[in-house]
Amino acid sequence: MLLAAIVASISVGAQNVPVGEIWRALVDFDPLAGDHLVVREIRIPRTLLGIAVGAALAVGGALIQTLSRNPLAEPGILGVTHGAGFALTLGAAMGLAGSAINELGLGVVGAVLATVVVYAVAATRRCGCCWPVSRCRPCCRVCHWVSGSRHRTHWTSTGSGPSARWRAGNRPI
Repeated sequence: MLLAAIVASISVGAQNVPVGEIWRALVDFDPLAGDHLVVREIRIPRTLLGIAVGAALAVGGALIQTLSRNPLAEPGILGVTHGAGFALTLGAAMGLAGSAINELGLGVVGAVLATVVVYAVAATRRCGCCWPVSRCRPCCRVCHWVSGSRHRTHWTSTGSGPSARWRAGNRPI
């Protein structure tokens, strides 16, 4: 299945490249052939990057499911989503989210901090209701507080355009 997806990713695009031409681009590269350049310079790196990102997301999902001991766990359980959104909204309100790299940095820092806080709350309250993290009521309160703070900051701030853009999938609104 992965092999079929790789071949489709390399051959399908703005200009379709036949599978035979892909093979020739790999084994007998002609720098003057447009299809060979497209395959070698654009589509193969894009496909490899997609495979690497997919593998990283799979590992991240497996880690969250392992930490929470919940096979249906998602990033919201550990506060990842809420923390990233809160940090980006707060950074936008303070004027720190002026570029894509700043937005990414704010999101990562917020996600890590929220996860650490949720995990610390769960670790200090090792009882039947708090461990694993997925069943921890105080952890849910932390996540809800962060989410509410993000919404409050977004609606009361005038500089939260980057936050809205980030929540919309970084598409212009």
